[in-house]
Amino acid sequence: MQIGKYLQSRIWQYFIKGLVGLLLFFFLWVFRLPTTMLFMLVLLMLGSFLLIESWEYHQRNSYYRELFQQLDQLQEQGLLVRSIIANPKFYEGQLVNEELQQVYQSFLTQLRSSQKQAEDFKDFIELWIHEVKIPLATLQLSLYNQHHLPIEMKQSLQQLEDYLDQVLYFTRAEHAQKDYLIRQVPLQQVIRQVAMRNQARLLKEKIQLQAPSTQAIVTTDQKWLAYILNQILDNAIKYVHTATNPTIELKVVENDTEIQLKISDNGCGISASDLPRVFDKSFTGENGRLYPKATGLGLYLVKKLTTQLGHGLKIDSTLQQGTTVTLVFAKPSFYAVVQKNN
Repeated sequence: MQIGKYLQSRIWQYFIKGLVGLLLFFFLWVFRLPTTMLFMLVLLMLGSFLLIESWEYHQRNSYYRELFQQLDQLQEQGLLVRSIIANPKFYEGQLVNEELQQVYQSFLTQLRSSQKQAEDFKDFIELWIHEVKIPLATLQLSLYNQHHLPIEMKQSLQQLEDYLDQVLYFTRAEHAQKDYLIRQVPLQQVIRQVAMRNQARLLKEKIQLQAPSTQAIVTTDQKWLAYILNQILDNAIKYVHTATNPTIELKVVENDTEIQLKISDNGCGISASDLPRVFDKSFTGENGRLYPKATGLGLYLVKKLTTQLGHGLKIDSTLQQGTTVTLVFAKPSFYAVVQKNN
């Protein structure tokens, strides 16, 4: 609060107080009060006035300075200022606090209502997906041995299941840790599971999948890791078909502290300008024009889930040469050393 503007806003109060003081001084002078006593009274009145004004300015300035500082720090959550700022001791500040309290309570009511609606919608989506998956699984099972049917039909059913999984994992991503079951998982088992899931697409697109035989054990949640790997492989399949001899290679690299799973393709690659943003939500970039159905959610969810699982994620790409996505898993011995040091 600027003292100049504060004084300017109270100029009429000072004018009236000064006028009353002059009238009082005039009446005392008319009644021939001794000059020394008049001088002492003037000093006393002026000192009292300055002391009271200084105290009032200090109260207001302290309150509003703290209020504005808290608002600046909270930014979008400015309504929460009411819960952390002290009650003022002057009347105008108390009025402001009362108004802030009413707005804050209204905000909390609306927030709880919005959270309840979001939770209800999330529960409905999860229930709906599970209900839809039952007839979908029945249909897939009935068509499994129907070799005379076109492969496109089976592929479309698999894509439908993938889209349902994407919606399901997206709704759970904010609280994925509630569904985690962290244990030691054979990496070969997850790779085989994801490869079998995409077998029809790989055959249809005539893509060669080179998967290693590995004994590596990673500490993770098997279900969520399978979803992450499936999303990465799905992206590779989408964009590798432009190559003359489309190939996707999975490679496992180990050292003393970590295990790396590299998923490489020789597809169209990613431009240098798009590469820093590939994990952003809904970002499709230049390659999104080549594949109009791209949503920009796949790699966003991959990044979000790997972070929550405590895994590393890196991506390297060269335009018209290919892309390599690397999943990094800390070894169980590394976890033990960290826990011991903590």
